[in-house]
Parts: sequence; C-alpha cells; structure tokens
Amino acid sequence: MKFKTILFFVSLMIFSSSSYAAGWLPGNKLVDMAKEWKINFDGGTRGDHVGIRGYQMYILGVLDVADGVLFCLPDSATGGQIFSVVYNYINQHPEKWSDSAFDLVYVSLSDSFPCQKSR
Repeated sequence: MKFKTILFFVSLMIFSSSSYAAGWLPGNKLVDMAKEWKINFDGGTRGDHVGIRGYQMYILGVLDVADGVLFCLPDSATGGQIFSVVYNYINQHPEKWSDSAFDLVYVSLSDSFPCQKSR
C-alpha cells in the first residue's frame, strides 16, 4: 500500500509537468462518452461504440492508478456499478463538466467509495 501511494504521487508529479497531465481529457468529452455509454447500458443500439469503450477504458485507467489510494472500491464492485456511479455523478453535477475527466471520475468514486482512515 505504501509503495503504491508513493508511486502514484511520483507519477503525478512527473506527468503534471507535461502536456499529458492527468487532466488531459476534458470533462466535457467524458460527458459525451458517458451519454453514449448510458444509451447502450439502457439497452439502446444507437450508442457510439468508440465513445462507449472510451468511457469504460478511461474509468478503468483511473482505477488502475488511484484505487486504494484516492478511493477504495470494495471487492464486490462490478464494472456496471462503477460506470453507473460515475455516470450518476456527471448527470447530477453539470456545473463540474468543465473540470478534467480525471477529477470527475476521482470525485465521483471517492464520494461513493471513500477509503477507511487507519488509526
């Protein structure tokens, strides 16, 4: 756990100084992809499959970097549940759409799955 935390912050410092910082994907783009994902999730067939997969892969990338550090998913969490949590947050907070996609995903998951503070 400690190594993962250190690795995360070192990576954040390195990438935050480049054009490929964690905020490289605008939140508005994630919102567009989330809308396509929702159409498909609800059983629709007109969703843009590139947007759907982009939405899922972006969230999974944030999970790889931040799970256990910035938020703590339970072992029982499913992909559908995680994608829905992010979608619901985005849908309920249009004032945040101009934030980075990373911030939208991080805040939505940390609100729903906070890490327990150790004593």
